[in-house]
Amino acid sequence: MKLLTYQYKDSMQFYLANGLGVLAFLLVAQFLVGPLILTALVKFLAIPIMLVIGMRLIDLW
Repeated sequence: MKLLTYQYKDSMQFYLANGLGVLAFLLVAQFLVGPLILTALVKFLAIPIMLVIGMRLIDLW
């Protein structure tokens, strides 16, 4: 049981570190390249998110 909780905590720290790394990378990219690529990335990510939300709404109907 102790091993399981340790692995769980370790994986949570791993995901947290990855998330912080991605955020830091996005901030640095925004300063270096400017908002052009960031807006393109947001648009690129918005399409599948909208699709998923649409699918969920259709499922709710």
